[in-house]
Amino acid sequence: MSAADETAELVEVGGISIPLDRRIMSDLIVESLRAGRYEMGEARALPRLIRQGERVVEVGAGIGFLTALIAKRTPAELVVAIEANPRLQAYIAELHRLNGVRPILRQALVTPEPAPGPATLFVHQDLWASSPGWIKPRDQLEAAEVPVLSLPEIAATWRPTLLIVDVEPFAAWTSAEGPPHALAGADFRPFERVLLELKPKRFPPPQVKRIFDHFSAQGFAYDPALSAGPLVLFGRLAG
Repeated sequence: MSAADETAELVEVGGISIPLDRRIMSDLIVESLRAGRYEMGEARALPRLIRQGERVVEVGAGIGFLTALIAKRTPAELVVAIEANPRLQAYIAELHRLNGVRPILRQALVTPEPAPGPATLFVHQDLWASSPGWIKPRDQLEAAEVPVLSLPEIAATWRPTLLIVDVEPFAAWTSAEGPPHALAGADFRPFERVLLELKPKRFPPPQVKRIFDHFSAQGFAYDPALSAGPLVLFGRLAG
């Protein structure tokens, strides 16, 4: 953000100061932020979910709100924000600076396996709807080439104990395999815990069952004590 943006309206959500930037935020996002509703399910759950010394990686960090909250309000040892949208990188860095926290920030599209080169991301006018899959031309701001980072590379680089995955990489879970960019079929065994938000409108019961079955087959169990509504925490069983 430039010096001219220092007078931007600030709102506070969950103890995190957030500048309202109309260049990247739709009216819907601004309304959600002003009302204090933006990602509040996760914001309420994370302080009781994060353990001492936790190493947290968020895939699909959006505006960087949750990584700022984790770094500021929890005993996490390491916090990493991964976001593919090139229009959000400077904003995330500024939001972190404004709140006095320094999570690691990486621009990348996360894939199940290493990829030979960059991928195309279709940037949507609503930042949370950007996708490597096709979106309507009238909704596109640009088609950007972005770096790719695989789950095995994430595991080897940061050794995260908790992986937070935005809904979008799972939204394409409409078949047993899913498209290459979807995390359907991905190996989550390198991670101790995985947190998902399975929004009812995006995930009908057959898809929810497929996701639960997939994690169960990899030795994970649903954690009812720390899950809340659509926020689902899977923990890897010992042994």
